Amino acid sequence: MGMHLLKVIFIVGVMFIFYSCEDDQNYSSFERNVSVNVTYTLVNSSSADSYIYIRDLYESATAATLLKPGASRVVKFNSNVIASTITEQTFSVYISAKVGENSYSVTHDVDYRKFTGVTDPKNSFYTTVDIKARVAFNGSQFSISTSQ
Repeated sequence: MGMHLLKVIFIVGVMFIFYSCEDDQNYSSFERNVSVNVTYTLVNSSSADSYIYIRDLYESATAATLLKPGASRVVKFNSNVIASTITEQTFSVYISAKVGENSYSVTHDVDYRKFTGVTDPKNSFYTTVDIKARVAFNGSQFSISTSQ
């Protein structure tokens, strides 16, 4: 029993030494919180009634997402990104459309770094980026254009 206890104490001591030697570098100086606000204008450019919706907002083919030909609706989407030199700088938004029994989807990869952000004057770790995206659905394909 005594030898077993010594082995356990030795193993715990070795583990403590290895864990205490971990790189404790603080990366927070490289990070900032970016609030990305995307205003989507969803446009039905087809000749048929179409449901056009953003799946990330838990939307689906309902009366609220039905667009007549030539009609559009505006949807706001927000994502908070922790931006640093060691993390991913983009995020994806999934957009779908349904015409009759046919369903279509597209992934919009949002790279906020392509746009100018406004940094909070009181705290330089907080930045807001506003993006406008126009999503046109022609009945079988999507086209997406972005601007600020």
